[in-house]
Formats: sequence, C-alpha cells, structure tokens
Amino acid sequence: MGERLSAIWHRLEAVADAANLPARAPAHLQKAQRLTTAMLTTIAFFFSTVQQRVEALNLAPDLEAAVLQQLIPAIYLERMAARHTSAERQACLSALSTQMLAPLRAPDHLLQALAADKRAEIEQVASNCADLFSAPAPPCKAVTASAQCSTTGAIASVPASSPP
Repeated sequence: MGERLSAIWHRLEAVADAANLPARAPAHLQKAQRLTTAMLTTIAFFFSTVQQRVEALNLAPDLEAAVLQQLIPAIYLERMAARHTSAERQACLSALSTQMLAPLRAPDHLLQALAADKRAEIEQVASNCADLFSAPAPPCKAVTASAQCSTTGAIASVPASSPP
C-alpha cells in the first residue's frame, strides 16, 4: 500500500505543477505526504486490532467474515448516521447500514443459529471495533443517547413483517 500511495503522491505533484496552483497548494500536498507513514501505521493498527478481537470470538470462518465484512461496517455506518447534521446524509447512511444488516437478521443466517448470549457478545465486540475507527459522537440534546448510538439487537432476528 505504501508503494501505491507513493506513486499517487508523485502523480499529484505532477498535476499540481502542471496546474500552476498557488504556492500553498504544493505545501499542503507535501504536508499530507509527510503524514502518509503515520496514516499507514494507524490503518495497520486498526485492522490488526479488529482482526485479533474478532478471531478471539472463535467463530467459524463464514461467521467471522460476516462480522468483519458486514456487521462492523454496518455498525460504523449507523454511528456516522447519528453524527451527521444533514438529514439526507443520515437517511442514506442509515439505509446502507440497514441493507448491510438485513442478511445477518435473516432467520437462515448462521448468526441466528447461535445462542442469544453469543450473538450479544459478537455484537459487543463488533460495536467496540466500529468505535475504534471513530471518535464518540458528541452529545445531541435533540436525540436521546440510546437512539444516537444504539446497536443493541443489530443482529437479533427480526420477523419478516417487522421493519428492520
């Protein structure tokens, strides 16, 4: 990934030079480039930490993949929707989160075959992993704390007639 970013930085420098941007633009690019190593370290730490936490659940490979690829991202999107000030963006992020959670809630999904306490443990770990990537949402007086960040029951089975 570092090599790819290095190539991108070189292309950005060439584009900036060709565009005759003001002097501050290349300075901003150089500053961003200097932060690349720290950014890569942070990303590696995040993914390593998430992987370790999910592996500690001792799930079957299919369940582990569902947690990593669907549950954690869906909870993260839910958190981001709660933080957004734009109602349109909130709705978009919430819809995407719901779409990602829908297969996990299906009665025939492997998660639904687990005991409720195991599903709750998985959800707690996934929630903690999603929180690693974002700062806690600031308090919102117009929305209760439970509505703001609730993920309780995110993977609970939902009857087909009930909205997700």
